[in-house]
Amino acid sequence: GCGSNEVGQLGLGGVNDVNNPAQLDLSGVKSLSAGSHHSLFMAEDGIYVTGSNEYSQLCVDTDGDAILLPNTLNFDLNTVQSIEAIKFSSFILYIDGSVNSCGKNEFGELGDGSGTDQILANVQLEGIVRLLGSGPSAQSQFFVTVDQSGIENVWGTGLNDRGQLGTGDLDNRDIPDRVKFDTMVIVDVLSAAEDHTIALGISSGTLSPTFAVTSMVPTLSPTEMSSTSNPTVSPTFLTKSPISAPTESPTISPTTSSPTSEAKQSFYWGASDSVGIESSDKTEPVLALEAAIDASAGSKYSVFVLQDGTALSAGSIENSNTYHGHLGLVLPDGFLGIVESRIISEVYNTEQAAYTDPPSFNKVFAGVESAPDSGIIHTILLDRQGRAWATGSNSMGQLCLGDNEDRMVPELIAINGRIVDVAIGSEHTLLLDEDGNVHGCGSNEVGQLGLGGVNDVNNPAQLDLSGVKSLSAGSHHSLF
Repeated sequence: GCGSNEVGQLGLGGVNDVNNPAQLDLSGVKSLSAGSHHSLFMAEDGIYVTGSNEYSQLCVDTDGDAILLPNTLNFDLNTVQSIEAIKFSSFILYIDGSVNSCGKNEFGELGDGSGTDQILANVQLEGIVRLLGSGPSAQSQFFVTVDQSGIENVWGTGLNDRGQLGTGDLDNRDIPDRVKFDTMVIVDVLSAAEDHTIALGISSGTLSPTFAVTSMVPTLSPTEMSSTSNPTVSPTFLTKSPISAPTESPTISPTTSSPTSEAKQSFYWGASDSVGIESSDKTEPVLALEAAIDASAGSKYSVFVLQDGTALSAGSIENSNTYHGHLGLVLPDGFLGIVESRIISEVYNTEQAAYTDPPSFNKVFAGVESAPDSGIIHTILLDRQGRAWATGSNSMGQLCLGDNEDRMVPELIAINGRIVDVAIGSEHTLLLDEDGNVHGCGSNEVGQLGLGGVNDVNNPAQLDLSGVKSLSAGSHHSLF
């Protein structure tokens, strides 16, 4: 791990920040998960926890003191299926379908019915088969159960002030309640932001959403806005080279395309403006798209990838001075309000040093605002050739484009290696290639890039690591 270690979240035995990837005294790690300031590891010989324990999110009593070295929990590993960290809480799923939770419980996110922080609690739900983790900024948690008839149900607990649990109202839940899909849905992907949730899945039967299913599906060509979009002014796409465009073409690895993913239906619930719809908040799932292959919920915005490789972006801009391009769309100067779903219709290809039609995308990673109302958010998209494209705030070089200038449309990152996964921190980016190498860029003030210093980096820099299989980013720390 590397980066901020102020509360021992790297598990290295101290609180000094680390600017080189430092190996923890752990082996056989199978999975890991980063909360805001705490870390969980599932290894061959046990479950380990380290970092902040302010809310007892490490599932052990320390009187609120942080744990500086990985501490093993007294659980029988043979009974554990998976682990998950959210912002200030943790979850452990067992093979028998039960779940322990611990940590902050202000909004009922532990699902134990108490509403108070807990060292170790029992989620009041049986037969859980999957944790649908929401990530290091979430204050809600989702679970999947399968009943005796083989029907899957999704359940949510925690913060629900905008309907983001999908339970039919705006009341927080301290015991998991069923997400009210109109029919059986097998959820494959779930992405939860602070005020809204997106899910991809396959449903049976016919849904009856509360408003038109086609309201998010563009009907015009990729160079036009939807005719119902707000604002009504078409975006003015850039026609000149970006700042600090490279003078020569970067070396980009293989051009072999990935197979097309299976199309799924996309649903949303919670804040409608965060999916670009001027409507009341939706307290139950609404069918948004019929043929999506990926989706990601960020701070007051959403990005979807369709089966044909098209990327759609939508959201709400609440401060006209703080839009830095995270939607991948050029908006009129001073724009304020809802941006209805639009195709990301233009990119900057650094190989060609020109603006071009977008490639076929297959994955998207939306960011979380680094501070309220700052607009410091960025987005990374991957195309079917394994190339990474970046857009949005770039004040710390987090777009990996060689400078610190924001981008309003996605720009190709010059990097060797086919990128297969991405982790986004507050103002840093980690890119994992198919050979197990990690490339980082952006803020490095506490060494979160693991490069051996604390200088920010605006070009992708390869870490001195190999054989990496997974990665996770907290606000200011990274796990590999």
